[in-house]
Amino acid sequence: MKGALSDQCAYFFNHKQINNIMNTTTAAATRLQTAIVCINYANSITHDIIQHTFRQLDFQIGKDTFKNDGLFLKKVNFNKLELPALKVTEYGFDFWIHTNYYLDVKYKEVSLHVNVSVSGGGYDVNGVNKNHHSTSKYISLYTERDGKIIDKIPTDFEYLKVKHIEADILKAEEEVRTAAKAYEAAVKKVYHEFRDILYIKNL
Repeated sequence: MKGALSDQCAYFFNHKQINNIMNTTTAAATRLQTAIVCINYANSITHDIIQHTFRQLDFQIGKDTFKNDGLFLKKVNFNKLELPALKVTEYGFDFWIHTNYYLDVKYKEVSLHVNVSVSGGGYDVNGVNKNHHSTSKYISLYTERDGKIIDKIPTDFEYLKVKHIEADILKAEEEVRTAAKAYEAAVKKVYHEFRDILYIKNL
């Protein structure tokens, strides 16, 4: 069954699905841009998957959902979100996004695993996708005991709504590099035999 997606994530689904026609070009997105596409999408789709999973499982709280009676597959797995491979255009380049997720029951928890991989952003001289990036999310959703879902695990999912911006990241990178130079200069002022005593480390 296809579930509803949030407005934040829906724009990814307004693009056509993957096609096999690719024009080779020497231009390419950067590794950072590829990572941003992957992480932003992973955050937004994970948020949607969590809300969808809550809708599927909240009514199972207190029931013997996870006993080995074959019912769990019928109740949950067949109602997963349909997540076809996607083609999106960002930074002037095409990217291909693949997503899969599954639920796991162990360590007295019901947890969600989401895996997202992105390729594309231009092609190398052989016509192969230039960039690749993958990321995974592991979210604890419910407590579990003796095959029963006991309760939701309180978690703040607001961080999944953050959209990372390339310009902000590059600005922060410059600040880090400037701070690192200042730190290294300060370290040199401390005689090397005192650095270990004071837990002062070189970068």
